[in-house]
Amino acid sequence: MNTETTNALGIPIRSVFLECRQWRDLPAGETYTSARLWINARAIAYLPLQYGPLSNMEDTAALYLERVGVLPGPDQYRHLARRLREMGTDYYTAIAWHNRRECWRDGESLTAEELREELTATAYRAVAL
Repeated sequence: MNTETTNALGIPIRSVFLECRQWRDLPAGETYTSARLWINARAIAYLPLQYGPLSNMEDTAALYLERVGVLPGPDQYRHLARRLREMGTDYYTAIAWHNRRECWRDGESLTAEELREELTATAYRAVAL
């Protein structure tokens, strides 16, 4: 299905993978999630530990993807998976349960310029060929 539609960055986005780590606070009965976001098999953002299940993390990932130009404008009415599918991009998620110290609490997220440089690097092109 992958048609490699370009976006505001001018880069074809073939796949987006949201790798989530969840932690459950048993006494309070609450779920917390952190995530690492991958684009075209490159880790580009860490989304810190926050309250809520996978659906909340997908909303956070969508906001990040809008901010860096991967997704067009804000659209809170359509699910992230549907928006990516309409662009011709493959979308995957994975959830693993961890204890709190194994969840991602902080990490760097690339800006739009850094993302463009990362995804168009000559080393990346050499590996992709």
